[in-house]
Amino acid sequence: MITSLLQDLGYRTDCFVGENAPGAFLKKSSRTVDLLIINYDLAEISDFRFLKQISETDRLSSVSVLFLAKIDELKEIKIPHLQPGSYDFIDPESGLQYLPVRVSVLLEISKIRIKSDAKRKSRNSFIASLSHDLRNPIHGILSYAKFGIKKTQTDQLSKEKSLYYYQNIKDAGTRLLDLLNDILELAKLDDDKIPFDICQRNLGTVAQGVISGLFKEIENNQLSLALNEPEIPVQGLFDAKQIGQVIRRLLVNCFQTAETSAQISLKIETIEPLPEDLSALDSPAIRFTLYHPEARFSEERLDDLRRLFNQDRDVENTLGQMGLNLAICQRIVTKHEGRIWIESLPGGGVVFGFDLPVEKY
Repeated sequence: MITSLLQDLGYRTDCFVGENAPGAFLKKSSRTVDLLIINYDLAEISDFRFLKQISETDRLSSVSVLFLAKIDELKEIKIPHLQPGSYDFIDPESGLQYLPVRVSVLLEISKIRIKSDAKRKSRNSFIASLSHDLRNPIHGILSYAKFGIKKTQTDQLSKEKSLYYYQNIKDAGTRLLDLLNDILELAKLDDDKIPFDICQRNLGTVAQGVISGLFKEIENNQLSLALNEPEIPVQGLFDAKQIGQVIRRLLVNCFQTAETSAQISLKIETIEPLPEDLSALDSPAIRFTLYHPEARFSEERLDDLRRLFNQDRDVENTLGQMGLNLAICQRIVTKHEGRIWIESLPGGGVVFGFDLPVEKY
């Protein structure tokens, strides 16, 4: 009866009956399950062992449950192994008129829980993947502090050696702080806790500001930076601070891999959408590209970066600090309804690029 009602409402159902029903269900293919409907009496007789198995199964741990039970027999029952709010009851004889509403509510609860659990697992995995990057500066801080203490106790710490230790502690502390700030930045972007002031702006002005701010790094590394922009400035829809951060992160990433005297080319242009250009927006856009002539990525690495820019969260866990940096760029551009990509050139080098809309959607 219930199966027929659900199918009439457009839901796809599977039905398992008999003593071996729990085992048969758990052995079923691991496709997505959105809601479980369970006979309460059978679950109680088996001391809710089936619910324990459900709670320990990754693909089912966030699924809501609707119990078939006579409501007048239940008095504030707490179901073991299930979180409050993740289950409900319905009388299979007198309450079927409420079935569509109960099912709809529990499905929404399942979606929220699955999304929340996925975000939590992804974030935990991502932070775990950065453990090496986090340990390095921490190890440096502890090691140089230990050396300094030891040499101070034996009166062997010269002024020059002291300055050397302090400088290394400072450098390691700065790297650690930058990494922690990036982790916090990504978390805020994922939770929509960073406000965006999106309006018409000149991308060339923002890019020039970023380049000016990086003047010392450019000079120290003896790098050459060329910005090619239209003679007539074009306006795009974006937050100057956030898009400036994207440009800066892409440039700093280049500085860390470019050889001395390398020339990095930046270009700003307007584009019209073309069917074969998968990196372009579906409407006129302003495009920023950065050509890094010395970047060399394997095909596997390029594939990982493309997947990251296509919002594949799993790949972030394999890219460490570089993945964290580029993931922030991807989140910012995506929140502008823009697109970001990477491509290798036949003659060598790599191009990073992003498109921003020039009109409101």
